Amino acid sequence: MLGKKVFLGGTALGMLLVVAFGLVIAWGAFFFWSGSIPLGQVYTSLQGLRLPLPIFAPSEGQDRDSEASRRVTVLLLGLDQRPQEKDIPSRSDTIILATVDPANKTAGMLSIPRDLWATIPLHGQAFQDRINTAYVYGEINRYPGGGPALARDTVTSTLGVNIQHYVVIDFQGLEKVIDALGGITIDVPKPLVDDRFPTYDYGYQRVTFAAGVQQMNGQTAVRYARVRNPDSDFERMKRQQQVLMAMRDKALRIDVIPKLPQLFKELAGTVKTDLVLADIVRLAKIGKDIEIGNITALTLEGDAVTPYVTPGGADVLLLRREKAQELVSQLFLDPRLRAEDASVEVLNGTNQKGLAARTANYLMGKGLKHVTYGDAPDSQNHSNTVILDYNGKSQTARYLARLFNIPTERIKAQTDSHSVDIQLILGEDAKSYPE
Repeated sequence: MLGKKVFLGGTALGMLLVVAFGLVIAWGAFFFWSGSIPLGQVYTSLQGLRLPLPIFAPSEGQDRDSEASRRVTVLLLGLDQRPQEKDIPSRSDTIILATVDPANKTAGMLSIPRDLWATIPLHGQAFQDRINTAYVYGEINRYPGGGPALARDTVTSTLGVNIQHYVVIDFQGLEKVIDALGGITIDVPKPLVDDRFPTYDYGYQRVTFAAGVQQMNGQTAVRYARVRNPDSDFERMKRQQQVLMAMRDKALRIDVIPKLPQLFKELAGTVKTDLVLADIVRLAKIGKDIEIGNITALTLEGDAVTPYVTPGGADVLLLRREKAQELVSQLFLDPRLRAEDASVEVLNGTNQKGLAARTANYLMGKGLKHVTYGDAPDSQNHSNTVILDYNGKSQTARYLARLFNIPTERIKAQTDSHSVDIQLILGEDAKSYPE
């Protein structure tokens, strides 16, 4: 963890929007547009909102400079909670895995269906249920970190992804944020009609959306993100992503500046997160430079899941792990590397057993799909790690160099043909590389 758990009304969501996910831009936009304001003045204004600070202090013993280029992955949870249910744990109606790579200025989000059948690791006694119930179990069973932590740990064990942080917001809070932004613009691709849209008083109402570009206030945008009956939960998840991206676009406009004080007030108390503002400031600096083409938006659907009826008669979805892993790999891989689709052979040029296999697994965990491993053919110990590029896959070669801190002069362009695009020959200096 990069910081202690705090309730900062928008801190983490600001990060998400600035770096590309689009939810609550307040903090990121503030530091982007008003970088000339003295930090002391910022601190004073935030203290006036009675938010629990300190805000700019790094975690104990942590070097922020060394953290600057590391990927950050956040679990974004939207609670289906009515006003009269504030003290009752609610299921997470929206589950989005969001990630940003500061080094490569890329970002991505993966929407997870709430009906996904998952193993919930509660107090060492794992059991199965819908993934959206993990939050409730964590709250009522006093799981360390509560519902957000159990939801995070459940998604981690389900998808095999390291998630550092969480952000939780309910739909009323999201409405306030969108209104404070002055609304958002949404291009509705097709007409939508839902005769059974749930209301806060446990009833139903008719909700309609015409096709085309339209302005939406907070209530309308949240309804658009939640409407489900016209098509499917998968389409609903895509609409949620569309709303997030529309919020990002609106928040990065200069006319948001006058609305920031009101936005701060609306955010207070609406967001629960374990991020600290120091991380938000760091990520906000690169958020404006992430181009739309470097944002990957995916949904866990299609052949990554399959319908299943539980012994109790519940209709749920089972994860098809191999196909799901392909989606996760897309999420965490730089779009430029995906375009090259390079094959990489990891060769052990040391006497350290298993080094090539561990490194290959590490690279596959980073999203590279075509990775093999073996021993260096000359059976000699190599002092330095080198990268041999046989087919001009320069983006991948440079990515490997950055990942393993290899000087660029050790990337060697090859003129002869080979069965793989790139060879990574591990030398004695590889013993300190990540496993």
